[in-house]
Amino acid sequence: MGSKREGQLSVDLYDGAYGPTLRIATRSEDALLLLRDLFKMLADQTKDVIDLHDEERVVLQRRMSVFLRISPEGEENKINATVDEVEARISWWEPPSEWRDCQDMIEVLLRGGNPGHQYFGSDYDPIIVEVSYRE
Repeated sequence: MGSKREGQLSVDLYDGAYGPTLRIATRSEDALLLLRDLFKMLADQTKDVIDLHDEERVVLQRRMSVFLRISPEGEENKINATVDEVEARISWWEPPSEWRDCQDMIEVLLRGGNPGHQYFGSDYDPIIVEVSYRE
């Protein structure tokens, strides 16, 4: 009998040290494995779009929609964000090879086993993504 994965990914939007930041946080190794697996689905192109709202173990801390999407190889990643008083709408686009890099960055956190975080995005994106583990 397999064990049920536990833990949640908490997703929130705040003004961080480097500007608007989408923070994906967990204290659970299982939840971090879930995020790694979502990135893997995009890297392997088994899914074109993942709506975090539809993921059972993802808790959105405010009214928002967050979509992870595949862009064509050769295109730069981009994170689009529209934020108003009512809702935040975020689309994070990466080509499959970049989603593989994102997956690898999560693996670094998993292998270390210690608290830590990784930043995703570029200086040109209106928002950055921070994945925080056990912090």
